[in-house]
Amino acid sequence: MFLTIDTGTTNTRIYLVDGETVKDSIKINAGAGDTAKTGSNQILKESIQNGICRLLSDNTLKEQDICAVFASGMITSELGLCEVPHVTAPATPLCLKEHAKTVLLSDVVSIPITFIPGVKNNTDFKNLVNLNEMDMMRGEETELFGLMKLLKVKPPFTAVLPGSHTKFVAVGNEGQILSCRTTLGGELLAALSEHTILNNSLPKPLISNIVPECLNAGFEYSRAHGLSDAAFRVRLIHNFTNLTENERANFFAGAVLASDIQALGEITPETKVLVGGSDPLRGVFIHLLKTYTRCEVIAASDEAVKLSTVYGVLELFYLE
Repeated sequence: MFLTIDTGTTNTRIYLVDGETVKDSIKINAGAGDTAKTGSNQILKESIQNGICRLLSDNTLKEQDICAVFASGMITSELGLCEVPHVTAPATPLCLKEHAKTVLLSDVVSIPITFIPGVKNNTDFKNLVNLNEMDMMRGEETELFGLMKLLKVKPPFTAVLPGSHTKFVAVGNEGQILSCRTTLGGELLAALSEHTILNNSLPKPLISNIVPECLNAGFEYSRAHGLSDAAFRVRLIHNFTNLTENERANFFAGAVLASDIQALGEITPETKVLVGGSDPLRGVFIHLLKTYTRCEVIAASDEAVKLSTVYGVLELFYLE
């Protein structure tokens, strides 16, 4: 039996795995963002320690029943528990395994934790000249290799992995990660809807179901007039139309994520695009890609998304 820890900007999920079966999991409202805000990783450390204790207790287990612990995501950054240098693309599962770092953090758990490195693009940073080529990721590499295994997706393809950040990952002919591109799509949705005047015009959670005509309207308006203008339209729609909260939210999501679709770059009918991440963002991206591109869209299921990090670990360390 082993544990996997997947830490993002705002949340951490810990899985208890027996063979290839997830026995249980726990979600913790703590992530790298807490370290960024406080200047200390103490909140993250204590939250993960408590989460492991609860998960084991709920399953009548002790730490000695666990043979290994694997961690990926922002937990391997300078805002996490153990910083591990990025691997430079192109990156294969073997490359990630070889550069993983195993450390004992006894104030978290008595079992050594193997920290899986992230991936950075193969380019040098030279005074903004090649800024468009610079990017990096932590956690999505493990998630991606898990999705590839679960969905049996044949490369090459492009992966869209929405969350707090949206990651676009190019996967080569041999299944290696070639490069990635990141936007702040998820954080922008949260920041604008929760910390601006739009707070009064949008529901929480943001989207209950997709309304295609409203999603498209926001997308097209933002493309034509820009995000700042489109965002304020939400307040005008609230005051002067009969659109529901969910319809306004769809317009807003389309407006914000229009730039994400633009960041994806040129898409041809021959391009395969695998969309992961959780709903409703997964559904929003699937709809926008099918509506505004001609690519082949492969949609991950809820179950595949849930198991992706676990199967990424299995692919790296256990599966032949």
